[in-house]
Amino acid sequence: MKNIISILLLIITIPLSVLSQKSDFDMVEDFKSDIQNLSYKIENIISSSQINTFHMEIEKTKKIYGKNKLMFDRALYPQNIEQTFTQLELSLLAVENRLVLIEHQREQLVSMRNRTASMKLEINRLYTITDTLKRKLSSAKKEVNTYVNELKGYNDLLIQRDSLVIRIIDSMLISYDKTVSIISDLKLKKPKLLNSDSPLEWIYTVLTQINATTDYNSSFLTVEDYLRMHSLQIRFNHAWKKMQAGLITVYGLNDDYLQLSIEHELKIWDDRSQKYMWSNIHKYLTNQDMILSTFSDADSFFESLENYIQESHRLTKQEFLSKKGYIQSKKVADFWNSTFKNEWLLYSNVFYSGETQNIERIDKSLSYWENDTQPIHPMFVSILSLALVSITGFIFLMIKTKEKR
Repeated sequence: MKNIISILLLIITIPLSVLSQKSDFDMVEDFKSDIQNLSYKIENIISSSQINTFHMEIEKTKKIYGKNKLMFDRALYPQNIEQTFTQLELSLLAVENRLVLIEHQREQLVSMRNRTASMKLEINRLYTITDTLKRKLSSAKKEVNTYVNELKGYNDLLIQRDSLVIRIIDSMLISYDKTVSIISDLKLKKPKLLNSDSPLEWIYTVLTQINATTDYNSSFLTVEDYLRMHSLQIRFNHAWKKMQAGLITVYGLNDDYLQLSIEHELKIWDDRSQKYMWSNIHKYLTNQDMILSTFSDADSFFESLENYIQESHRLTKQEFLSKKGYIQSKKVADFWNSTFKNEWLLYSNVFYSGETQNIERIDKSLSYWENDTQPIHPMFVSILSLALVSITGFIFLMIKTKEKR
């Protein structure tokens, strides 16, 4: 009888044990499935406002499966249930940080679009005023006072336009520098941001307007105007090269057309501003009786000026009794020390190439020229003449004395 009871108990216990093991296996599989789904949802969160919801969901899942901690620790070995939930929390934290950075960047971009839109309106207003003044100037040539005042107003507006563009460039550079790490993150994540009203569109618009409206042949422009406009072009080009990759990443959406268009307009601007600037500098120096060889960049400008000084020095240094060479050297020195150093050199990025060494060489050449051609003081000439007369008289007297003997 006892054997029969033992056999019955064994028959009942074995199935129950098998059923219990199957239940544990199903729970582990359900756990892995829930963790995988939760991890997938976390990786695809699109707003930082959802973060708290997922924190609560992690805690809820942790409570559900935490009741069977020992069983899950054995099933997950070498990991355990605590490490699994810790990894989920860390993933959620990383996603939260990324979303906060992206949302901050979006706010910055919206702010930048608003600023650029406002500045674009101001630039358009300045263009309109400039066009109006140009029409007025063409009909006011007979009225000298009006002509001069409106000419000043035209140049002032050009300066305002260039200053406004510089402020916009500086503003964009500051915003860009603050978000370099964010743009790097965007490069890795490749988000699909909207490109409407992007800075790329604004940059292209400004370039086309500058190229379309700037009259480089205008008789109203001075050498300083050409220097300022080319200096602005250099600064604009430098800013574009610095921000180009980041802006294309955020707004370009793999479309090369806008980037190529901007590069094309920048090249047109550079070619025109350089050509007319160096041409008008040459014309200005010619009007000052300084006939220099042709130059087309900073290096050739300094070389041409130094050659002119050395050649003039060579031709005039023998004329020590004349003031011609000295007057000429003083005139060139006045241009160099006043006009060039005090006015033109304000646009130092135009004369960037070897600037210090070139200036030192020309300073020395001018100093040598001035010293060698400095005329003899009239008092010295008078004393020398008296000395010659005295010596001649003394010799004549000695000859007469010998003849008497």
